[in-house]
Amino acid sequence: MGARADLLRYYGNISYPLDEQLSYCDALGPLYDGIGADLAPWNNSAGLGEAALQLAIDKYTTRGSQKGVALAFYGGVPYVVDEPRLAGLGHHVNILFTYMLVLLDLARQYGTYNGTARGLIPDVEFVIASSDKPLVLRADHAAGAVPPVMRFCSSDEHADIKIPIFHFYTKKYTHNYLANAPKLAAAYPWEAKQPVVFGRFSKYYRHIHPAATSTLKRGARNSSICRQESAFTLTCPVRAHFMEWAARGRHKDLLDVKSGPRVSLAKHAAYKYLLHLDGQALSSRLEQLMPLGSLIFKEDSGYKTFYYHLMKPYEHYVPVWKAGAGPEDVLEALEWAKQHDDEARKMAAAAQQVALTYLSKRARSCYWLKLLQAYASLQRYSPRKGGRGAYLVPVEEYLEDVGRSWERGGQLHKIEY
Repeated sequence: MGARADLLRYYGNISYPLDEQLSYCDALGPLYDGIGADLAPWNNSAGLGEAALQLAIDKYTTRGSQKGVALAFYGGVPYVVDEPRLAGLGHHVNILFTYMLVLLDLARQYGTYNGTARGLIPDVEFVIASSDKPLVLRADHAAGAVPPVMRFCSSDEHADIKIPIFHFYTKKYTHNYLANAPKLAAAYPWEAKQPVVFGRFSKYYRHIHPAATSTLKRGARNSSICRQESAFTLTCPVRAHFMEWAARGRHKDLLDVKSGPRVSLAKHAAYKYLLHLDGQALSSRLEQLMPLGSLIFKEDSGYKTFYYHLMKPYEHYVPVWKAGAGPEDVLEALEWAKQHDDEARKMAAAAQQVALTYLSKRARSCYWLKLLQAYASLQRYSPRKGGRGAYLVPVEEYLEDVGRSWERGGQLHKIEY
């Protein structure tokens, strides 16, 4: 089975000789070091059972009125194993379609599509969710009963299994960000960068679960900036609070942090110090800043994604707005950076190297393979076609049919090749 040529235009036709690709993956060992911690809730005698997987489907997909979809690989081919209810999902339909295209790309590289019997993707059943914050609290579930949900962000209190955010694919990250790093380095050498803290942000509100204590925020002068919406949600205007604080006082000339006017990511490279503030939960802006060759002041938000274990404070970035404190420590970070320019430059270069080495599309495909293999090793049952119920549609067929017809194909977009 192979995709129609016109469906291939959505995810390209690029693959590598399998042995060559596996050697490439083997050289990326540190990239996979976070997988064990992510899968720790199932690395026990109970393992990952069918009941836990079914709970994930019932509660964290569209079946449970959440933004998620149940998927599987059987014989190296990806399937949709529970019919998604797309009405009312808005742009999240595009996100779920994007992840389906990623699975087709993985199948071509590692599954049966590569023309060899050495399919490397095991039979595996899983849920991918697209909502903007982690939802699976570890404390809510007994050992052996944690529902496995893959999502682009997590925290210390959550069990969501981290995967690359969809923006890597929709924004063509390798071509538009990594490939431009040498050109931006020539256009904006370190010595010519403006020595101010720079950032442009949408004023997203952050929605925090009170039990996720690592993600709680305080404001300037230890003020309370969050409003209790319910027993499960605190609403915090994190970005707006920082902008308001940055605009007043003696430090306002040192901090160019606003909601506008808009400045392209490429022109962010003109500034020596770039601020990263997370959004509704984890923001994809960090990986967009890393190739720019500037020192990143990263908010200590408590949210994490699949590569954050590679990013060490004071080695790859300077942490600011640390847990339990307000945003004032960004001024201390700025003063330190000005007094230690050579160290700051090395830190910026180290962050850039992490992006260049570990965040390309090719490297991310290695991460997906290692994650699926590790996840499958913890399954305490044998996934089989039809075992999840009557609905069983190959992802390729689903996108050919539903993807092309839903909103006249308006939610099915090209991803990076």
